[in-house]
Amino acid sequence: MIESKARKRIITELLRLTHPPHFTYERIQYDLSHLQAAKFCLTIQAHGSNPELEIFIYLEFTNHCYTTGTPKVADTPHDLVDHNNWPRWFDPDRHETSLILPNFVRQLHKKKCFFTRNQNWLIIELQGESGSSIPFYLVFSAWKIKDQDNGLHLRIVSAYKKTEGENAPHRGSNLDRTSFAMLARKTLAGESVKRYRRR
Repeated sequence: MIESKARKRIITELLRLTHPPHFTYERIQYDLSHLQAAKFCLTIQAHGSNPELEIFIYLEFTNHCYTTGTPKVADTPHDLVDHNNWPRWFDPDRHETSLILPNFVRQLHKKKCFFTRNQNWLIIELQGESGSSIPFYLVFSAWKIKDQDNGLHLRIVSAYKKTEGENAPHRGSNLDRTSFAMLARKTLAGESVKRYRRR
C-alpha cells in the first residue's frame, strides 16, 4: 500500500530524531532506549459538553533532553548536533532527568500547559529532591496528524531541572495556561488555543 505524503513526512522526521541505543561520555555508557520514538493511546475524560476522547499519540524526543547548548567547561568540543544541526554537549544531569519522561508524558492529560512566546508549550512542576523542591521544565510542541483520526504528534523539545546558573523560563504563576486536555481537543479539531485575559 502506498503511504500518504503526511505519513512519509512523519516517518522521515522520526528517523531524523532517532537516537543511538546508548551514548558513551567520559568512558561511561548512558542508555538512550527510553527516548526512542513511540506510539500510545491516551484517554481524555469527558468534561462539560465534551465527551470522552481517545487520542493516539505519536511521540518523539529531541536530544535537548540529554544535551545542553553550552559546554560546562569552555572550549570543550561538542559531542552531538541537534535536529537543526546546531552543536550540543552531552549532559549527564539532563540524561538522569530524562529517565522520568516516558512515564511523565503518559500523564499529560492531568497537566496544565503554559503558553510560550513561540509555538511550544511549557509544563512546570516542583519535584522533591534532598528535602527541597526543584522546578522541572518540560517544553513540547503538538500538532494534528492529518491522515490519522484523533492522531496527535507530540515532540518533547526539552526537559530539565532548574539548576544554579541555568537559564529557565519565567515563573509559571505569571504565565497564561490551559489544560492539556483542552489543548489536545482544540488541536485535533483544527482550532487555535486562545489565551484568556488574566484578571
